Amino acid sequence: MVEDIIGSQYQTPRPECLVNKSPEELEAIKKTMLRKLDTRLMPTLIILFLLNILDRNNFTNARLGGLEDDIGLDDHQYNTSLMIMYVGYLLFQFPSNVILSKFPRPGIYLSVAACLWGGVSASMAAAHSYGAVLSIRFFLGFVEAPFFPGALLLLTSWYARAELPPRIAFLYAGNTLSNAFGGMIAAGVLDKMEGVGGLRAWRWLFIIEGCITVLIAIAAGFILPNYPKKTKWLTVEEREFAVWRLTEEAGGIEDDDGSSIWKGALMALADPKVYMLILLQLSLLVGMAYTYFFPTIMKTLGYNNIITLLLTAPPYFLAFFTSIGNSLHSGKTNERCFHIAIPLTISMLGNILVVTLETTAGRYVAMFLMTMGVYSAFNVTLSWVSSTIPRPKAKRAAALAMVNSIANCTHLFTSYLYPSTDKPRYLKAGLVLATFTGVCAITAITLRTWLKHENRKIDREEGFAPGSSEEFGTDGRRKGFRYTL
Repeated sequence: MVEDIIGSQYQTPRPECLVNKSPEELEAIKKTMLRKLDTRLMPTLIILFLLNILDRNNFTNARLGGLEDDIGLDDHQYNTSLMIMYVGYLLFQFPSNVILSKFPRPGIYLSVAACLWGGVSASMAAAHSYGAVLSIRFFLGFVEAPFFPGALLLLTSWYARAELPPRIAFLYAGNTLSNAFGGMIAAGVLDKMEGVGGLRAWRWLFIIEGCITVLIAIAAGFILPNYPKKTKWLTVEEREFAVWRLTEEAGGIEDDDGSSIWKGALMALADPKVYMLILLQLSLLVGMAYTYFFPTIMKTLGYNNIITLLLTAPPYFLAFFTSIGNSLHSGKTNERCFHIAIPLTISMLGNILVVTLETTAGRYVAMFLMTMGVYSAFNVTLSWVSSTIPRPKAKRAAALAMVNSIANCTHLFTSYLYPSTDKPRYLKAGLVLATFTGVCAITAITLRTWLKHENRKIDREEGFAPGSSEEFGTDGRRKGFRYTL
């Protein structure tokens, strides 16, 4: 509540237009501002993220439509085609995010990126050789790189720490829904559009999804906001309040403090917590590596291509609901560690069961467990990264890019975890994923212990009893910044 930060000696000076506002009036400004953001920013980012994943994963769905045979790819070439996208993704992600931290129109920046990746994705319909596939996949990764870390940077420039978990959950819902609907869309296109216009149905899949992305990206350019100080569809009071409240939450450190791009990168490199967050995200992404082979894994249950694609949807729908519920509870309780560790334990169990069980029903149920676990943890992990590196914006942008780009390096080897020779159980891949989900759970608990120690250290420095839950000291001073556990 706004009332909690009024009258504290740690209070950041309020902008002139807010000086005479009562706590009730400030609360009303906050509600109006959040309502505007939640009706413009969030739906647009969710739809763009859905399209981002759809255009990235249609390659795996097209495999069941004959892409490999038509282009003449062997198993290794197909896996390399999956991997090469992340080379382009990794090369541009860090530069993109540090540029975005200083770019005055982030909405336009992300919209242009979406237009580009939609066009590149659609061009896969014209591929007839292995070289063409590699080139298109590489540039797809290059133009997709700005979106996800850029979206996180934009969210953390507007929302307070307690507000981030549910919103990141709804953003990442675009991922789970994309995977769910992606299989259903692919099933419909592959079943109904074979031979239309003289093209194979898998080529139509790229054309349709790519063109939809371009059209929606153009509209998004007119909807997405800039950073708080320069968003015209908010009132002056709302813009000033948006900046002030986040500065207050960060203990007086301004988000846009004038730090250069390279200074922000150096600050992130010097912070040891960034490396723990990298390990957390890296091990989680290895645990999610099955996503890009899910139709192939599902095919081992013995059904035809259309039924296989339809069967991929229910696990993702379950993951959608569990991830939203887990994130909402995490935000309500302001807790992160166990909202990561517990779901990952469930996912680890699912990975073990899917490679040990022999019955079709048992293996399918295990796929639900492995999916709901990692997706539920992923949302909370992202919000924990953002709240652990809160300010300034240049450092946060560099840290988010480092965590996301280095963690995504895992795709350089996980793209080869599911060779055709390992089917139907894919034992090696299952054990690798189970191991890394366990590592991620242990890392979360270790990070919690470290941050708890840091909070106690700050308590002592500010004159509070270590671990005290009191918000104000005996002299009336309010607690400053504390890490979320």
